[in-house]
Amino acid sequence: MGTSDPNSLANGFNNMQWQFCPTTFELRRGRKLVVEHILPFYKKEKINEKGATAQLWQIEVLEEFVGPNLARAVAKDGDYNDPNNDIGQRYHFAIKTFDEGKRDLFENEKEAFLALCDHPGMIQ
Repeated sequence: MGTSDPNSLANGFNNMQWQFCPTTFELRRGRKLVVEHILPFYKKEKINEKGATAQLWQIEVLEEFVGPNLARAVAKDGDYNDPNNDIGQRYHFAIKTFDEGKRDLFENEKEAFLALCDHPGMIQ
């Protein structure tokens, strides 16, 4: 990254800053991330191998990357601390990724989720 051209310096900084700014998971709907956002997964394991259009994953996220409202919402069942290591408190979540070209399926599932999200037992 050259420093003689201010535009080049600004663009270089913008491109490199993302590695120092991982996103925090919050309890809110409708948040959109940009492709540069770093997702702070400590661990990611595929749960289901059968999906033809999407994959289901279990992820672990360190406590520092989970917002306070989400941490409170999942505190009973979602937190995890392995006494055999010093990594610290983590939270388990499930995420679903859709194959490229399956945006319509994603949108349908998102709408179904939004219709159910205010029911007891559903974490947003």
